[in-house]
Amino acid sequence: MSKAKPVVAQTGTIIGDFPVFQEGDVNTVGEAYVGSQLVNLNELDGAGAVSWKVEGHTNPVRLRWLVSTAIKARSSRALAIVDLKDQKFDVRVQIASKADKLADKFAQEVVEAFYNLSDLAYESVKPFKFGAMRVPKNAPAFSNGLYERYSGMNKFELAFAQALDSSGELWHRNPSAGGFYIPLLSEGDTSSFFPDFLVWKKGLVYCLDTKGSHLLSDAVARKLFDIKEDNKTKALVRFITEGRQTALREKPTKGGYTVWKMKAGSPTAVHVADLTKAVVECLK
Repeated sequence: MSKAKPVVAQTGTIIGDFPVFQEGDVNTVGEAYVGSQLVNLNELDGAGAVSWKVEGHTNPVRLRWLVSTAIKARSSRALAIVDLKDQKFDVRVQIASKADKLADKFAQEVVEAFYNLSDLAYESVKPFKFGAMRVPKNAPAFSNGLYERYSGMNKFELAFAQALDSSGELWHRNPSAGGFYIPLLSEGDTSSFFPDFLVWKKGLVYCLDTKGSHLLSDAVARKLFDIKEDNKTKALVRFITEGRQTALREKPTKGGYTVWKMKAGSPTAVHVADLTKAVVECLK
C-alpha cells in the first residue's frame, strides 16, 4: 500500500468528528424487546402474530469494541491504521442505541477513506518465497513449472496449465492456502485475491485466473488491474473464461475462450480459438 499519510490524516479527521457520548444518557441507552406468540397446538397453521414489547435495556459494551468490530468486519487492514486510543471510546454504550448506530456509520466512513486513498504498490525489495508443496506421486508432471508436479486442478485448470507449460515460460500453480495474494481495495466477500497461475516473462509477473463466466462480473470489478512500481508496470492480471463473451454479465456462447484484460481503464474481452492462443493473448 502507498499514500499512508493521507489515509491516516483522513481517518484522524473522521475520528475527531465523532461525537462524545455520556454513559447513561439517551444516546447510549438501547431498548430491549421481548416477543411473544400465542399458539394453539390444535391449530398450528393458524398461529397468531408475534407481539413485541419493550422490556428493559440491552447489554452495555465499550464503544471502542463496537467501533473496532464494525471496522474489522469490513477491513482488518483499515483497522490496523486507525488510532482508537481517544478516551471518548472508553464510554460504555448499549446495543441498538444511537451511539451503536453511529459506530457502524463511522466504520463505513473509515473503511471508505482507507480504500479511496490507498494504492497497490509492487515491492521488489520484499520478494515472495513459495514454500514446500505436497503432491501425490502420480500428479501431472510439467517441464516449465516452478515445481515439477502439481495437483488439485479441475479439468479447465489442468488444460490451461498444460497450455502454459507448452509456452516455455516459467509458471507456477498458485495455491490458495499459503500462496501469493493481492490485497483488494474494495469491500466484498474476500479481502485478498489469489490468482490461479503466475507467469514470469521479461521482468513482468502475469497473474492469470481461470474463471467461470457466472463469477466474472464481481471478479472484473474488483480484481482486474495492473500493479506498478515507480510508475512502471510490474504485474498484470488476466482472466480466462470458456466460450465467447463480449460484455460483462453476457451469457457466453460455445466455442473457444475469452481472455479479459484491462485496456485504457476498461475491461476488454479478446476471443481466441483455443487455450494455446489464450496463453499467448494473456502474456501480451
